[in-house]
Amino acid sequence: MNEVKKHSIIELELESIAFGGKAVAHLDGFTIFIERGLPGQRVNAKIIRKKNNYAEARVIEVLSHSSTEVVPQCSYFGTCGGCLFQNLDYQEQIAQKHHQVKESLEHIGGFNNIDVQPTMASPEIYYYRNKMEFSFANARWL
Repeated sequence: MNEVKKHSIIELELESIAFGGKAVAHLDGFTIFIERGLPGQRVNAKIIRKKNNYAEARVIEVLSHSSTEVVPQCSYFGTCGGCLFQNLDYQEQIAQKHHQVKESLEHIGGFNNIDVQPTMASPEIYYYRNKMEFSFANARWL
């Protein structure tokens, strides 16, 4: 675990998505949460925060893409922050949400072998949100 130090860059295989939206990877059993990562990606990630039980990192470079990665429909994806997983196949988004609920009930709730009902898909995967948050910056988008 000597590789996991603040500001170090390490190669990781991303496994899943944790509640809150960060990808999860393990290095020698040590858990690392990665911003803007997708399950199935192999990335170089920079450690931005190191704690006793986990670390947080940011993707610096995608070395290999996930088989469930898709081209985002919105040209502002990744810039505005409104759609966190528009680059992940919708069926995989549903599978990851199911995994998050099951993992939360087992890990946090202490339940074992719990039967979690399938996650219901939305009939509309785009244009269904009704909440807007505005951010202001000096950089132009266009």
